[in-house]
Amino acid sequence: MRGWIWINELVEAYHALIDLENEKYEKSNERLENTWFTLDEALGVISSALSKSTNDAREIFNELSSRGFIIELGENRYRTLHFDIAYRASNITIAYGSLRYPLEAKVYVRDEEVPKFDDHRFEELRSIVEPEIYEILEYALFKGINPKEKDRIEGFSSFQLKAIKALIKSDKRAYILTAPTSGGKTLAFFIPALVKILRDKLQRKKEEGVKVILIYPRKSLERDQLNKILKVIHRVNYYLRYVKKLDVKVTIGIDDGTTPWEDKVRSRASFRGAECPECNGSLEHFVSRITKTVRCRNCDQMYDWIYSYREQIWSKKPDILITNVWALDFRLPSKTIEYDYAVYKGTSMIILDEAHVYQSLLGGNIRYLLKRLKLATNGDPIIVLSSATISKPENFGKEILDMEPNKEFEIIEAEKKRAKKKVIYLIMAIHPQRSWETAVYELALLLATIFKYRGLQ
Repeated sequence: MRGWIWINELVEAYHALIDLENEKYEKSNERLENTWFTLDEALGVISSALSKSTNDAREIFNELSSRGFIIELGENRYRTLHFDIAYRASNITIAYGSLRYPLEAKVYVRDEEVPKFDDHRFEELRSIVEPEIYEILEYALFKGINPKEKDRIEGFSSFQLKAIKALIKSDKRAYILTAPTSGGKTLAFFIPALVKILRDKLQRKKEEGVKVILIYPRKSLERDQLNKILKVIHRVNYYLRYVKKLDVKVTIGIDDGTTPWEDKVRSRASFRGAECPECNGSLEHFVSRITKTVRCRNCDQMYDWIYSYREQIWSKKPDILITNVWALDFRLPSKTIEYDYAVYKGTSMIILDEAHVYQSLLGGNIRYLLKRLKLATNGDPIIVLSSATISKPENFGKEILDMEPNKEFEIIEAEKKRAKKKVIYLIMAIHPQRSWETAVYELALLLATIFKYRGLQ
């Protein structure tokens, strides 16, 4: 790359070309085949967006092209890589001239905030939590302890620190955390959840009981977050046992339709496709004459703090219970769960991740599910709704929580004045005479081909 071209200039130029394509897309009655630009149009847009000369704009255009972000269609026609992917994905066929698999397709281009996680240093947690809890969090999360581990963090965005402070203080009945995708919402609610659990552990409170219920809309989202959560808990438990010399540990369990009954647990069966927090090997069920637990297939590390089957979860009650709305809806009317085992009694925090999906009719159902769950806790747990950016969070919270904004619940939003990223949404409807599975397979091949030959993710 020429020395004077900065990466942010390439990004800004590429965004300007996407805006140009989106304008052409909308003017052509949303026909992707008519969405392209000429070289002169590209140079004009780049010059205008970056206040550059035509020659400088040409240098930037050539750099984008050499990096694989510009697709040459021939006859002085070009597309950005992303709009070209949208065009090809919306025209998937198996044989030349045959019927397209997508019956129709629509593209949306949105500007979303780019999160920054260096507004505040990790050490600022010292003023928020007790010293003995800070040292545990530092060991489990801070990149300075072991910078080679990619999942560790160096600091927080202003949104994250504000949310952490508010949830630890807990002077409202509920909170709504709203930030763009990858905006750091998980840490914003998981750190306060850990703080609540660790306070009990350090005070040697012996009573068993679920302290935090983490609710996802789908099992797939449970799996997405599981490996990250297991790594943090593994480090916390290591510190409690080997540094603090305490005979306590943070426990976790997943209760959903996939959770087996005890008599159905089989040795060497995969445990939810999860990875070993120690060596990244595959976790599996382990059955012997004296125990049923989870272990790593690679390093044989045992994880007795992971509760893996229904009776164990219901009777021992993990500190963190991961579940979904469908499982809760099935469990709550059960006399066995709510009264015999009293699984949810004593819970201090209920977290609904990806809460923006609970809108319209589903939102009404969640409202009453939360009421039933709070009754089952026999207390008044803090409720946290973690959501992607929504237009009217006050109304959303009022409907879901049945509470008054500001008075009973607080909204914590990510900062608005941030660098932007372009997000392109491609919505496709597959022809009813064609197969969804085939369309997804072909799309996977398309993206894999782009990754291999253009070196892009």
